Amino acid sequence: MRKLDHAVGTREISDTFTNVAQLPKKPKKHTSPITLRLTEEEREKLKRLSSGMSVSGYIRKCLFGKGVNRRKVRKPCSG
Repeated sequence: MRKLDHAVGTREISDTFTNVAQLPKKPKKHTSPITLRLTEEEREKLKRLSSGMSVSGYIRKCLFGKGVNRRKVRKPCSG
């Protein structure tokens, strides 16, 4: 391959990448997670306090009050 051919091919790839990078971004379906470090004892206490709710649902309820839905339980497939 000649240097000129390589440069043209590289430029085409660069232009394509630039065009794709400038496309409007799709809105995120989910927000980014928040990380919280707990001791094992704190984690177990949080699980107990959530009593059937997801831990994240329980934390939301504690922070923001009413209107938090309980976790949906998946039923095992009968096969």
